[in-house]
Amino acid sequence: MGTTTTSIILIRQRPAFGDALLIGPLIRALKNHYPDSRLTVLTDSTYMAGALPLIFKGIPHVDRVECVSSMEWTTDSNKQVDPILNAAGPDVPFSVIHSDVVLDCNGGYMAFEREHNGDIPYGIQEFWLRHYGYFHKGLDLRPHWNIPDKAKQAVDQWLQEINPQHKPIVSIVLRAGDRIRDWNFSKHSTDIADWLHTKGFFPIGIDPHIPLKSMYGGSCIGRQLDFVAALLERCKATLTPDTGLLHLAEAVGTPTVALWGIMRPELRVAGYNCHIVPSKSLGQCDDPNCACCRWKFQQWSCVHKITLPMILAGLRERL
Repeated sequence: MGTTTTSIILIRQRPAFGDALLIGPLIRALKNHYPDSRLTVLTDSTYMAGALPLIFKGIPHVDRVECVSSMEWTTDSNKQVDPILNAAGPDVPFSVIHSDVVLDCNGGYMAFEREHNGDIPYGIQEFWLRHYGYFHKGLDLRPHWNIPDKAKQAVDQWLQEINPQHKPIVSIVLRAGDRIRDWNFSKHSTDIADWLHTKGFFPIGIDPHIPLKSMYGGSCIGRQLDFVAALLERCKATLTPDTGLLHLAEAVGTPTVALWGIMRPELRVAGYNCHIVPSKSLGQCDDPNCACCRWKFQQWSCVHKITLPMILAGLRERL
């Protein structure tokens, strides 16, 4: 008698680059529990010009990605609906109705944060594993991502053109898209790039707000996700706030220097090869208009207290 393939649907529409990668440990656990399964991720194709489907396609053990606009169909983010799906509308996707296992990861972690008033005991990777009963000590909590060979070849050719001396590369991201958290260190970009250049590194900006001098650096703006992932893999290290590229760098094996504001670092980077700046909490600032300190889950440091010497010290420690 032949084996029966289990159809699994994992729903993730919430638009978050890094959070998508952090579901990787759950996906690995599912594939381990159902080795003959076919796992489909249902996600939103409208976020970041289709970034979420690309992210999920690179996560190991994802067999298929199905795109459904969250404007057309979504689940109730205020309820836990596993394993019985409680749809917000009548037009539930066909693949969901006919799947054997449905895991709805839309709003569970946000609800988890709010229930604990921001003082949560463990990070998002561990949350999903505990929530669905797959967590055990010693489990790899890092994200993994598969880089296409074509992207690696394209990056190698590009680097040969802009970095013919083959200097070790350090990629730089100094801001993130979340205005509430107020991540923006771009005012330090020139000084950071200058410092890296004097130390013999080749800085590459992966951020449109970083004006790098072409005489000693490069810019990777407007590239496809697989190209950026291949570039990150070639880097000696990546300097970045807690944004999607931090988690992508970890997923391809690149050490990081992470500029940290809200949330305790262990809630986001458990098991990472990551150097946190600042290394200890600096507390909140006194500015009542500081967007970072108004964030109710603030648990580490105000980002405005992070200085250039701290950033350079973090790079020196990592490099």
